[in-house]
Amino acid sequence: MAPQAAVTSIDRGANVPLSTLYNKDLQVRFTEPVNPTTLSPTTMTFAENPPAGTTTPPPPIGTTITAIAAKATGSSSRPANTWFNLQAPTTYAVKCNQRYNLVATTGITDPNGVKVKAEGCDPTAQNANCNDAHFFTTEPFAPVAVNARRAQIDVLTENPDPLTGGATQPEPPPAGITCAADKPCFPVRFNAPILASSVNSQLGACGTAANCPIKLTQGATQVTLNCPQLPDDTHTTIWCVATTSLQPNKSYTVSEVFQQTTPECPTCGPVKIAPTIPVMGPDLVTPVSPAQSVQTDATSCTYAGNATRTFTTPCP
Repeated sequence: MAPQAAVTSIDRGANVPLSTLYNKDLQVRFTEPVNPTTLSPTTMTFAENPPAGTTTPPPPIGTTITAIAAKATGSSSRPANTWFNLQAPTTYAVKCNQRYNLVATTGITDPNGVKVKAEGCDPTAQNANCNDAHFFTTEPFAPVAVNARRAQIDVLTENPDPLTGGATQPEPPPAGITCAADKPCFPVRFNAPILASSVNSQLGACGTAANCPIKLTQGATQVTLNCPQLPDDTHTTIWCVATTSLQPNKSYTVSEVFQQTTPECPTCGPVKIAPTIPVMGPDLVTPVSPAQSVQTDATSCTYAGNATRTFTTPCP
C-alpha cells in the first residue's frame, strides 16, 4: 500500500503552479484504503527541500488533510479513504522555484494495521526505511510564454478581447493604450501579480528609449515606447505601445531586459512578485470562491532575465 499520483501526476514535476498548494488541486491517492485516523501532518509530512549545503530539514508545513468523497461508478471511481486533499495554510508564504517534499511515513496504516510502505521496500530488511517519498517543484516567477516558440513578449495589433482572455491572453491594457497595425502593443505577462514599485521607476524611463527595460529596434534605430506604470500590486502584465508608426514590411526586434541593480546600472532591478496574490482555481484563471489570498516569498519570487522576439510589419 503506497500513495499514488492524482489524475495528472505532479510527482517529480517542475513548474507546478503556486496556487496548487492552496486550491485543493494537490491530491494524494493510495492504492488501498487507509485508516484516516492515522493520517496527520506528522505521518504525511509536507516540507521544503533543505537548502543546498545543509542537511537539517526545514520544519514541516502544517497542511490540512481532507478525505475526498468516495465515488462508486464511472472511469474515475474511487473507494472511500483512498483520495485525500492537502492544503497549505494561507499564512505560509509560498516560494517560487522551490522543491517541496511529501513523505508518507509508516505511521499511516490500513484499517487492519498494515503500514504504508514505498513500492518494493522490504520492511524486514536491516535498517530499512519504507517511508514513501515524493516531490515537486513550483514554477519560478517569470513572464509567461505566449506561443509555441516560447516567446515571452507578445505582439498585438489590436486590443485583446476580454471575453476570450483567460490563461492564454494578457489582462486588458490600461486606459489610453490602443493596439494598432502601425503601432502595435508589446505586453509582457507574468504568472502572478507584480510588485508595482519594483518596475515603475524603470517604466518611467521609457520616454527616453535608451533607458527602457522594454526595447523596440529596427536595425540600429530604436523606437520610443510608452509603457504606463502599474497603479497597484494586482496586475500581471506590463504593457508597452509604439509611440510612432512603424514602417511597413520591415523586420523589428522587441526585447525585455530586467537585471539586478549594479554600479553600472543603479536604476535597474529585478521584477518582484506582489507580497500577496489571489489563490486561483485549478483552471488558473478563476479565483477560488470564497476569495483567498496568500503571502509570497520575496526572496525566491523575483525575475531577472531577458527575452527577444523578431516580427515583420504587414505590407501597406
